[in-house]
Order: sequence, then C-alpha cells, then structure tokens
Amino acid sequence: MNGSTSSSKAPPLRPSTNAKQPTDQQIRDTTRLIRDQLRQLRLDDMASLAQQKQIELGHPILDEQIGWIRLSISNLFHLFGYLVTTWGSITINLFNANLDIYDRFSMFTFAFGASTIIFVIYLWCFISTIPLFVWIYRLTVGRSSGGLGLVNSMNPHLFKNLTQPQADAAKEKLAAPPDPEEYQARKFSLDIAKMLLQISSLMYERSNQDTVKAIKHIQAQIVKADTLTHKIGRLPLYDIASPFANATDAPGTLLNSLVGDKNNTSISDKVFAIEHGSRDAVDEWAGVYGVCYEPVSELASLSQAYASVFWDPKSTWIAVAFKGTDPRSFEEWTTDFTASFDNAGEDIPGFNMVHRGFKERIFPSRLGSGQRKPWSSISAAIRIVAEGLTKNRDPDTKINVWFTGHSLGTALATLAYSKALVSGNELPDNVVLRDAYLFATPITVDVATRYHFNDKIFVKDSGIPRTMWRVTNRDDFVATGLPALGDSDKLEFDSNNLFGFSHLGIEIFMKSHPVASKVQGNRVKTYGNFDVHITSKFTPEEVVAQREFAERNKLTLWKVYGWLQYIPLVGRLAAHATVNYYDQLDQIAISQCVDYE
Repeated sequence: MNGSTSSSKAPPLRPSTNAKQPTDQQIRDTTRLIRDQLRQLRLDDMASLAQQKQIELGHPILDEQIGWIRLSISNLFHLFGYLVTTWGSITINLFNANLDIYDRFSMFTFAFGASTIIFVIYLWCFISTIPLFVWIYRLTVGRSSGGLGLVNSMNPHLFKNLTQPQADAAKEKLAAPPDPEEYQARKFSLDIAKMLLQISSLMYERSNQDTVKAIKHIQAQIVKADTLTHKIGRLPLYDIASPFANATDAPGTLLNSLVGDKNNTSISDKVFAIEHGSRDAVDEWAGVYGVCYEPVSELASLSQAYASVFWDPKSTWIAVAFKGTDPRSFEEWTTDFTASFDNAGEDIPGFNMVHRGFKERIFPSRLGSGQRKPWSSISAAIRIVAEGLTKNRDPDTKINVWFTGHSLGTALATLAYSKALVSGNELPDNVVLRDAYLFATPITVDVATRYHFNDKIFVKDSGIPRTMWRVTNRDDFVATGLPALGDSDKLEFDSNNLFGFSHLGIEIFMKSHPVASKVQGNRVKTYGNFDVHITSKFTPEEVVAQREFAERNKLTLWKVYGWLQYIPLVGRLAAHATVNYYDQLDQIAISQCVDYE
C-alpha cells in the first residue's frame, strides 16, 4: 500500500483466555428468547403486508396450482408497467435542459438494452411456468435434485460440499476480531466466502407460497379482531398511530395493536406451523453446522425477496443474508433491470443516485400504516441477536456482523451494508460491522456515491479495516452485462449519464488453481493502493485436497452444467447460477491476486 498506516488506530481486540462463557442451559434459553423476539418482529412485518391491496386481490405464486394463465397475465402487466415506467421516465428526461447529447444517448441506449433483455426474460418466465414444462422438469432434473429448488438443482449435493472442518474454520474466522494487518493488504477469507455463499444459496430454498398463506391467515385474524375503523371499497384500512414505524419499538407492537395480546400467541404458532415445512432445508443445514436462522423481513413486498439473520448461539457473530432473484419471478427481474435511479441521501447520508428498484426494497418511499422500513427491521434484528449473544458474556464482548447475498440479494445487501457503515450509530455499541461477501453483484450506484462510500470504508485510522467483497464468476451476465464504466477512475461522468453507474467494493474475478484470481477496485484515490490476498486456515495443498475429496465423493457440480458456461450468451446466464459460483470458489487458488487489466 502507498503510504504508512496511522499509528493512532486502536490495537486489535483479542479474545481473553479467561473470558466468561455461557452455560449450555443459558445458550438454550437465550436462543429461545432471540427466536421469539425475531418472530414477533417479523409478524409486525407480515401484519403490515396483510393490509395491502395485493393480499386482498390475491398474489400469483410461482407454482402451476394457481393457474398458468393467471400468472402469465400478471407477468404481462408487469412487463407493460416496466416499459411504461422506463420509457416514460426516459422520455421526460430526454427534454431536460441540463442534459447533454451524451447523457441523452446513454439513457436511450440503456433503456433500449434493458427493455430487450427484459422481453427475453419475459419469454423465459412464460415458457418455464407452462404446466407441461414444469411436469417435464420435475420428471427429469427435479427427480435428481435432492429436493432442492430450481436455483440450486444443478448440484443436489451443494449443501453437503462443506466439511465440518471447513465450517469450523469459517465460524472461527467470523468470530475473530479485526486484523490491523489488513491496512497493508486486504485478506479475502476463502473459509468465510464458502460458508456465506452456502447461506446465500440456502435463501432460495424457502417457499414463498407458504409465506403468502401465512400472511393471508394474519389478514383473516385482523379482520376477525374487529379493529377495523373504516373501509374504502374492498380494502381494509387501519387507523393506527405511527410510533410503530421505528426499529426501537418492541417486536409485536403492530400485530398486538391489530389483534390484541391474547390472540398474538396463537397467530404466531399458526404462522410458524404454516411455514415450518418451507424452511426444512435451511433448518437442516443450520442444525448440521450448529447455526441458527430466522427470516426477519419480507422487504415490503410479497415477491420472493426477503432478509434473514444467521448466527452461532455459542459464538459472537451474525450474518445478514438477502435472497436473490428467483429465475421464474418476472417481477424480480423487472426490479433488477429498472433503468431508473433515485437520490438516496435521505436514507443513506452522503449517497447520491442509486438504483431505484433496489432502493425501494430496503428504503421504500411509501409505507403502509404502522409499517417499519425493512432496514429498521433488519437493524432491530441485529440488535436483538447481539443482545442475546452478549447476555451471559463479559460486558465488553463484541459481536461481528457480516452481510451476504447472491444476485438481487447482493444489491440489497450493498445498500443495507452501506447504511450500517455510514449511519453507524443505528447499530448497538456492542456490534462491530465487518465485511460483506457478495456474489454476482449488479451495478447499484453513481460515481459520486462510489467515491463517498470509499471515503467511509477506507479509513486508515478507524481501528477496523473493512472490505465489501464482490465475487464474480466468469462473464456472469448480471454482474458484468450492464454498462459499468463508472467503476473506472479514468473516466468522468455526470450523475445523469447511465453509462457512468458503478458497483461498490473490491471485485474478485475467480480463477481456478493454480492461476491467481484477478482483483479490481483496490486502487483508491483517497486511500492509496493495497494488495489483495486469498487466504484460508488451510494450506494451499490442503485446499486442493479438499476439492479432490469433493470430486471423488461426487459432491461437485455435474460437468455438463459447468460446460454450459462455455456456450455464447447461454454461458453468461449459466455463470450466474449459485452452483457455478460455488464450484468455481471451490477451485480458487490460495495466493495474492493480480490486478485486473
């Protein structure tokens, strides 16, 4: 790195050999309390959604039982709405007197390209949900998928391809204090990356259909509770005073106000029973590796996206995870390719323009009565888990918080992590924000926002070196398909030029052993240059041996699916799959990265 590290930064926190540890009974009691509070927090989230129009009118789920025709019509409306919104916004902006010819050209080109892509995706969603197609899929790939969903089905052994020693190494690193040596050279932990990619992949295994059923049950109980104050048409509207919109409110406040304390417990039990089967895959994985899991927010929508927290009840770390795009959810694809941007400064101080579709998931501009913003629920969940994990430990115990996601989930994690970084006072004093490990990240922000983010995360005397890692597999279309010229400091763009939008963080282009992976984003104007190393608790020879063990035991990706990545265009889409990301991550070399040219 150019320049020396400030001598004023705090020494690293090291765990004491005499640190107070909770007993097994205390761990069980605390875990039960944490789960109860998180479920009450999410019940508020679901109760707010239960009042919205999409529940009253019904919401199509990606399952042929609700009717392919109805789903196709719904997707057609989303396509029409996307085109009207995109081209309407572009048309208005084209006549903006402050735009030059390059800005107008970039807007038109961006909108045309995104519209073409979204139409192709619409055709895919149309065909892939045809009952005959679904039947053929279940008869072929579905039978050999090990019960996994479509996204992870290409490797039925994906969640077994993490040995207990690998998981233990990851958990040890997740709980470790910050390493001050990372001011000189950033360290990408392969151990952490593997566990967090497994978590990001697991997020796809929850059934959204069961969640909608649970929300409909809550709606029915709200109506029965006779808390209705007035109606407009068919939609129930509740006259609820607004203090419930804050993260500091007690979990369950909104639901209690709608149904009463007595009904809350029975509703909570019923909701958990409805959703229990849909979380089996996640709970099974969590049980194997000694981790706990709870979803905490539906992200202000009945679509497939949601946020969860994972934590080790015997340790001192939390992982906040966001679900990515479901390949058959056309609504989510329209969010990914929305060619419009909003100012996020009100929600993330110092930020300028960010992707509107992603922003609305974390910081929606319109809220229902008594509804928390998703970020408020997420930060409240972090506080709940952190308080529980430190309850029977030394008073100065710190809890590490990490962020992760895949595809759409990385974009949401990017904004949530940025909020935690920029508005650090919204997290408890006992929480230490660590790194984000993001897989297949689309463009999210403009250049001014990237500069502000770099100023906040690359601080030499902060005492806590942090990195937002963006991991990219080959020419993954979502990560590399849209113009991202704003990633380069050599070019200058104003905030109106869509070609100038960029990613945040340091990008790792994965390569297979023994070739060194490539890195981009480690040359920071306001900080200096630094090297990036792929590290692990295991030796390079042991990492190679782990891959060979997985291959011998047929835990790796089927080769035919890996070959798909070499087919023009199709390969760029195949490279986006979680299983291809994990397969490549499993072959990465332990070495210093080389600069991407």
